[in-house]
Amino acid sequence: MTVENDRGANVRIAGCVAVVLLWLSCLRTSPCEAGPHDGHRDESARQQLIGAWRLAAIEYLGPHGETVDPYYQAGSSGIIIYDSSGWMSVQITAQNRRKWEVAAVRVPRPVGEEDAALKADAFDTYYSYFGTWDYDAATSVVTHHVKSSLIPAETGLDYAQTITLEGGQLIFTVRSGGPGAETVRRKVWVRLPKVANDTKTMR
Repeated sequence: MTVENDRGANVRIAGCVAVVLLWLSCLRTSPCEAGPHDGHRDESARQQLIGAWRLAAIEYLGPHGETVDPYYQAGSSGIIIYDSSGWMSVQITAQNRRKWEVAAVRVPRPVGEEDAALKADAFDTYYSYFGTWDYDAATSVVTHHVKSSLIPAETGLDYAQTITLEGGQLIFTVRSGGPGAETVRRKVWVRLPKVANDTKTMR
């Protein structure tokens, strides 16, 4: 057998080994995945979001360092719910909200100065909207399509947020601003356990 034949045989053997190794790698992932973001993986990632999550922290990093988020008050609590049907809702509330007697009616009517101040405080210490949602596994972005909000101007808006799942936490990250003026807001959510009956409340 000539040197050329030996080289040809070696090339063929190497090719066969490569094919066998590829086949074995597919068996290990049975079934062999078509790619990192195929339909099965997309659905699996989406399934991980479904459920109720408790707000654990809001982190805000501005151009001058970490500070309290100017939109939400320190120590805010909240809940976000993703339903398998494609609907979602979110509520975030400040600590130690001022209380007053529950109104008998909520229709617009003339109010005194004290009631007006209480209403303004209630509005400024609570945030909520509901709508539909979708998730893009290729970019790790969840988008909320607002159907109605405490802030009427938000109705019809889309809010896209990059998410990560780390140690049982769901983390939203939103970056804004240009170089030297960038701000980074992170909301950290922790999954809530299923409620066994309607007498239990969020802790």
